[in-house]
Amino acid sequence: MSRKLALAAVALVAATSVSLPALAEDEYNVSTGITAAGAPLGLHGFDPVALTTYNAVAEGDASHTVVEDGVAYYFASADSAKMFKKDPARYAP
Repeated sequence: MSRKLALAAVALVAATSVSLPALAEDEYNVSTGITAAGAPLGLHGFDPVALTTYNAVAEGDASHTVVEDGVAYYFASADSAKMFKKDPARYAP
């Protein structure tokens, strides 16, 4: 009886450890697919500087792309991209 219980416990632990990563949320909120910059798109294309600094939602433009930590971020303007490059930890999710 105890052998069956031990086997069931091992099976439960194995099943749980395999399924938990599938439930984890993406740290960078990336879209599926790869951008022209060769990295997944962060924040679904919205400008992180506008969200953080101005508390506004601004759709980014691919012409203002910065790749940080393997994630491509789009910005509404060159100024926003420049601010992000100076301090990415402040603006990245």
